[in-house]
This record gives sequence, C-alpha cells and structure tokens, in this order.
Amino acid sequence: MAELKNSIVKSNESAVGPGGVYYQFLRHLPESCLHTLLKLFNNIWTTGDISPSWRDASVVPISKPGKDPSDPSNYRPIALTSCLCKTLERMVNDRLVHVLVSRNLLSKVQCGFRKDHSTMERLIRLETFIKKAFARKKQVLPVFFDLEKAYDTTWRYGILKDLFDLEFRGRLPIFISNFLKDRHFKVKAENTFSSSYHQENGVPQVIATCSKPLCANMACYVAKKNPCQVMAPPKPRLLLTSSGALPVAGASHA
Repeated sequence: MAELKNSIVKSNESAVGPGGVYYQFLRHLPESCLHTLLKLFNNIWTTGDISPSWRDASVVPISKPGKDPSDPSNYRPIALTSCLCKTLERMVNDRLVHVLVSRNLLSKVQCGFRKDHSTMERLIRLETFIKKAFARKKQVLPVFFDLEKAYDTTWRYGILKDLFDLEFRGRLPIFISNFLKDRHFKVKAENTFSSSYHQENGVPQVIATCSKPLCANMACYVAKKNPCQVMAPPKPRLLLTSSGALPVAGASHA
C-alpha cells in the first residue's frame, strides 16, 4: 500500500489520457478503494496481463515558442496515457531503481533520476576539472553529446536484452515486455483525433529509466579506452580530457 500511495503523491496535474481518470480523483480515493486498486495492480503484476487501452496514447502536438507553426518539426509531441497506468509505472520504476542501486549496477557518475544525487554535482565537478587544468597550464577539451528523440527511437528489444544481461528475471522483465508491445497512438488536434497508428519503436519515459544506467555504463566503457573523464546525467553526456596541447588532445579524442 505504501508503494501505491507514494506513486499517487508523486503524480502531477498533467492532462488526462485515455480512460478519463484524473490524478485528483485518485488522490481522494478512500482506503477501501485504494485496496481494490492495489489488488488490481497486484493481479496485473502477477499475470502480466495489461489492458490494451493502457498501451494507447493520445499525442498532443505543442508548438515550440518562436518557431514556424507551419513546420511539423517545430512541434513537441506530448503523449497522454492512462493515469492509472502511469501510477503503476511509477511503482514498477521505483522497484527497478531500488534493485539497480542495491546491486551497485549504476555508475558512480550517474546522478540523474537518483535519490540523494543531483546534476549540480556534475556541474561542480566540471568546474573543478577546468580550474585544476588551468592551474597546471593545461587546456581542457569537453565533448557534449546528446541523443535526439531518445525516448521516441529507443529499441525495445535492446532494453529487454539489457535487463537480461543484468540478470533480471521473473515478473519485472515480463511486465515490461508486455507493456512495450502492441502500443498505438492517435494525434489529437483540438477536439479531433487522427486514425490509430502502431508504434514500432520508442518507450514511455518512466520505463525508459532502465536504459539510462546502460547509457552511463556505455559512456564509462568509452572513457576506459581513453584518458578522459565521463559525466553522465540522463542527457546530454559529457567527456572530458586535458592536455598541454589542445590540437594533440583533439586528435586523440575527437
């Protein structure tokens, strides 16, 4: 019950998705209804059976400020999904992060989405690295890299493979596998909906948490091959190296 209540408390006042259930409604449920909802979630967790409507999304395109509204690329798509489903997602995500932390599977440089960590730590470390390099009369070469549309283009099988490689077994990978398959979406413009489309790739941001530590570990693997440091908030990533001659550093680590 504590996991369910914590998930509801974490919810924000986002627009309602398919199903028409608002978070405000969930926050005012009596204890008896919360027990019924928890029983439903436990049944889904045990059987792996997820309602098809929970895999549907209403995509609302939001125009980017100062951009040409006639260009489709100047819109930010916001996917609205079931509030009930997102409540369960957060519960699963909390369990996943707990296991990752308890098994020490997260890189030390991974600060984003972690309790008692902050991306501010990475900024302070960057500043310290630069000051130390300058004090030694060296030049610093920072390399920032970002993944465009990371959540929209994530390879689903890759996430399941990563979970398997990290020795996740049992209900968690089964739930995530069933949750990611057969997803559909409709685009909403004012009060009009488009036809339904099958979503071949991409994952919801909550479930995508399991791919973040893998990205951090990948960056650390790259760093081990080169004399540089890696800083890994969720995105963008940052590689650092210092050298007495910048052209030499650039040639080695560009």
